[in-house]
Amino acid sequence: MQSFIVEKIEFDFTDSFGTMTEQEQEFITDNTLGVWHVTEEDELVDFITDSVGWCVKSIKYCKNRPHPLTSYM
Repeated sequence: MQSFIVEKIEFDFTDSFGTMTEQEQEFITDNTLGVWHVTEEDELVDFITDSVGWCVKSIKYCKNRPHPLTSYM
C-alpha cells in the first residue's frame, strides 16, 4: 500500500443531470485534498474518480511526507 498527498485537483463537473453550484464543486474539491492510499501509483486517479464520482481533469500530488495538508503525519 502506498500513500499519496493530493495537493491540487480539478474535476470535470459537466454532466447531463444539470449544473452544480460553485459551492458544491468547491466542497467536493476541498474534501478530496489530503492523503489517499492505493496499491500502485497509477491507480490513484481511477481510485479518486470511483470514490468521488467525478472524472479528474488534472491533479497534483506527491508521495506521503511531512506536509502542511497532513499536519506532518
